[in-house]
Amino acid sequence: SSLASFVPARSFLFGSSPTSFDAVLYAFLATIANEEAETPLRSAVTRCKALNDFLKYVGAALST
Repeated sequence: SSLASFVPARSFLFGSSPTSFDAVLYAFLATIANEEAETPLRSAVTRCKALNDFLKYVGAALST
């Protein structure tokens, strides 16, 4: 997906520290990924390695 190609591997969107952009994208993707109903959008997010890696990396950084 185009969004997956924009998300960096093991990094934040704009540098070495999380920004509000990282937090907003994290919140958007986490909401979709944690939806109870199985939808095409949820499937696309949960199957994409780049987006899942971003969720794990940013989630860990934001929870500290």
